[in-house]
Amino acid sequence: MRVSLLLFSLPAAFFGMCFIKTPHQGRREILRNATTVIDEYQCKIECALMDDCLAYFYQAKGTQCVLLGSHQTKPICLPPANESLKILDDTLCPIDNTTNLYNSKPNPSINNSYAKTPANTNAPRPCNNGLFVIDMNLADGSHRTGSYEKDTRIAWDNKLLSWEFIGTISNYVRGTNCISPPYYIANALPTSNCTGGSLPPFPGNFANQTPKFSGWNPCPGKTVQYVRENKTTGNLTSTTNNAIWCIYGSWFFVTKDTSTSESLEILAASCA
Repeated sequence: MRVSLLLFSLPAAFFGMCFIKTPHQGRREILRNATTVIDEYQCKIECALMDDCLAYFYQAKGTQCVLLGSHQTKPICLPPANESLKILDDTLCPIDNTTNLYNSKPNPSINNSYAKTPANTNAPRPCNNGLFVIDMNLADGSHRTGSYEKDTRIAWDNKLLSWEFIGTISNYVRGTNCISPPYYIANALPTSNCTGGSLPPFPGNFANQTPKFSGWNPCPGKTVQYVRENKTTGNLTSTTNNAIWCIYGSWFFVTKDTSTSESLEILAASCA
């Protein structure tokens, strides 16, 4: 479910970035004036996701976050006594392997009985085998669901000090849960939970080739063509081992298999 402004692919420099508190180094452009955040972690991640943000100032009293840019010569507001400077040279970053920031609660709309903590981190398929989607707790406290496939990972960045969901679209996260929704109970996954209650058709001349959104084998005797959340496309022969479901507000094309089950978040699909 896309419910946050923090839904960006991670910068190319991730896993090589950190912030170091330092005395201010002169006046800087203010990219964003003081804004209330949950905590310093949210302030740090918002700066990490913004290429122009070169430092931030966080005031614990009032949980105020200021995002700072390049140095300026023109008179602007006096700089803070200290700033957290973005460092892109990972050889200058201290390392912390304590992973003490992991803190994830399932999306309130998710039945807790379907949620579990990932069994493995820093390894592919952290939920082990089976049909899952990933529920991510983002830096601003919101949630989104994500694909679960063979290369999905949840890894600790010991320099930025953040968990990271690594998938088709990657995100810095406070934590994650493996969600195994009741795929066999159609009324537990109502299509009305997804925007408009229906999935847009695959681009082209496929508007009348609508898949079914309940049960398995969404395009009997045909191929399912789909658009991924990163706008890439794919196709797979429709069988009794795959289905299209609305899961917690996002559309997924799921394929069950004893060892390689996958749940792919999709934006459009048609039968061909």
